[in-house]
Amino acid sequence: MTISQGLVSKAEQLFQQADEAYEADDYETTIQLTLEVLDLYSTANIETAPEIHQLMEAEPLNLLGLAYQGLGRYPEAIDEFEQSLAIYQELDNDDIGQARVLGNLGITYFYQSQLDQALNFFEQTLSVIDSSDAQTTLPEESKIIETRVLAATASVHYSLGQPETSMRYAQRAMIAAQAINHRKLESAALIVLGNSNFGLENYQLAISFYERAIEITRDLGDRPNTAATLTNSGNAYRELGRYRKAIDLYQQALEIEYEIGDQLGIA
Repeated sequence: MTISQGLVSKAEQLFQQADEAYEADDYETTIQLTLEVLDLYSTANIETAPEIHQLMEAEPLNLLGLAYQGLGRYPEAIDEFEQSLAIYQELDNDDIGQARVLGNLGITYFYQSQLDQALNFFEQTLSVIDSSDAQTTLPEESKIIETRVLAATASVHYSLGQPETSMRYAQRAMIAAQAINHRKLESAALIVLGNSNFGLENYQLAISFYERAIEITRDLGDRPNTAATLTNSGNAYRELGRYRKAIDLYQQALEIEYEIGDQLGIA
């Protein structure tokens, strides 16, 4: 094994650890490990074809962006995503990677309430998936990216005060999520469907979507979204004048927020 091969092997091991740290919401460790990965790739690049290691760096850069996003450090996240995207676009041989990063850029802009920018990146994401052969070569991953972006697009339109458009995208996301049996994305679509119907004053229908979402988030142990959706459901019951039911749901949400230490949810 050459020095370069040894460095790459070590980098791959560290990247796996970084990915595991990210899945555990340990963003600081993710950043530390991913920076080490990029440093190793940079060193290995000296000995071998630069374009090979350039492509290897694209995925760690995306993961680094996700870690910064998780910490709310959005400008840094955008910088990492843009570096990753530039590599994918320059080498032009990984439509899935490009679509993934475009979607992450859109979500980061959404978190910053830059909604037009978010929609622009979501449209690019869907365009890349539609125009590539990824749906044939990597059907599950392409469908996950597409479903996530459809749900996020629905959320953007809801934030723009466009509940009808939001509902159309959320329905597409829900159908797509059910087709691949992705319950987390299904719950996300159901929540937006609830929000859209709430915005249209269809409160009883909103409640039905919220209840379906809550069932899934509870099964998945997704307590933050369970609490948020209980609150949303309580708001719908309040609009219907069913105040005791609303209070009961608010109390359930509050208990969860106390347990998980979500002080921002306690006002």
